[in-house]
Amino acid sequence: RAPRATSTSKSVAANPTIKQRTLKKSVVLSGQGLHSGVKTGLILHPLAPHSGILFTGISGDVTVPAHLDYVGSTGYATSLRSKDYAVGTVEHLLAVLHSYGITNLLVKVQGEIPILDGSALEFCQAIEDAGIQEEDEECAAIVIERQYRVGAEGGESISIEPAKGFSIRYVLRYPKPVGEQEHTYVFQGSEYFKTEIAPARTFGFLKDIAQLQNMGLANGGRLSNFILIDDEKIVNTELRYPNEFARHKILDILGDLYLLGRPIRGAVTAVMTGHSDNIALLRQVREDMKL
Repeated sequence: RAPRATSTSKSVAANPTIKQRTLKKSVVLSGQGLHSGVKTGLILHPLAPHSGILFTGISGDVTVPAHLDYVGSTGYATSLRSKDYAVGTVEHLLAVLHSYGITNLLVKVQGEIPILDGSALEFCQAIEDAGIQEEDEECAAIVIERQYRVGAEGGESISIEPAKGFSIRYVLRYPKPVGEQEHTYVFQGSEYFKTEIAPARTFGFLKDIAQLQNMGLANGGRLSNFILIDDEKIVNTELRYPNEFARHKILDILGDLYLLGRPIRGAVTAVMTGHSDNIALLRQVREDMKL
């Protein structure tokens, strides 16, 4: 489907600025890649102002910025790629950095960000354990001044329009046992994110697992790190929220939206969309706003 942008008459004040932030000290996490199945870990290092979020291998000789220009693939997860280095499944970590206002960080990881328990809670804990360092420099938020949309209104689509703050509404429609789920998240700081969105886990359907593994994906999927659904029920766990699947989709959007490198002011509405749609929307915004 072809992305299309539509206008709106709302107007927003001049771009607000926020203090740049990094961590007070380095912190280490370990786990397993969801799609690669390989044991993996990551080290988070503080960086100076205006460095941005950078990913690098353990050797540290090549970096790839967490930026739209470096998106490699968006099938089932978001990956970043430069000439000699690639990193997969970055969205959960980026959602946490977005929500905690971390603007400068070096992430050392070999291949794929660990899936942990399928949610973003352990990333939140790691950020809090390291402590947040507010830096002297500032950066400007991206303020949305008209509506942008990918997909058709009333169908599968994602849009963003002007708003005083930042919010995401997600509508999910699957056959039973999932059914229709909806959630609206209005950003109110990192603690609210940690309570309302970060615990929501990755989910998948039993009927899709064989196909994913044939594609070289989901090889690290375990009963402890994602929600497994068959034709009749959730197989392996109790839900943390009645609408946990919709909340997890919001987590993914939070991560992908941080690939413009700055926080965004606007209201997002999404219906049955995924990573590719999120990235297509960002490309529209960047092209139109000359970011």
